[in-house]
Amino acid sequence: GNNPYQALYVNDGVYGSFNNVVYDHATPVPQKLSLVLAAESRAHTAKAVVSEDLASREPEAHLMAPIDATVATSAGVESIPTAIFGPTCDGLDQMCALESTVLPRCEVGDWLIWENMGAYTHTASFVFNGFTHIPKRTYCIC
Repeated sequence: GNNPYQALYVNDGVYGSFNNVVYDHATPVPQKLSLVLAAESRAHTAKAVVSEDLASREPEAHLMAPIDATVATSAGVESIPTAIFGPTCDGLDQMCALESTVLPRCEVGDWLIWENMGAYTHTASFVFNGFTHIPKRTYCIC
């Protein structure tokens, strides 16, 4: 759409891996992942993430690379203020605020990455409002 901002809802939050927002006053910085061809990825120094969902698709088209707001702007992609919320109905379940976060426009199914989350993000998660511990998934970071 043409909204001047976006609100995103993701499958993890402050009661899961983002508990460091509440307890450590962390300010996680998200990046949107963009699908790139493997050949293009090897030509760049950007990190790539192999997606479990995309692994069954064409072998040359299953790498994703992060796009930060600076790179997106220089490439002509508009970045807009973005609020990011977790999956619960709790108003505290917000990891990123409009005032401090900008991302390229996102659509349902887009992937986000947060680097340097720390060793205790998953371990310190807990059950809340019917949500159990978020399943730990491992992705290959190249």
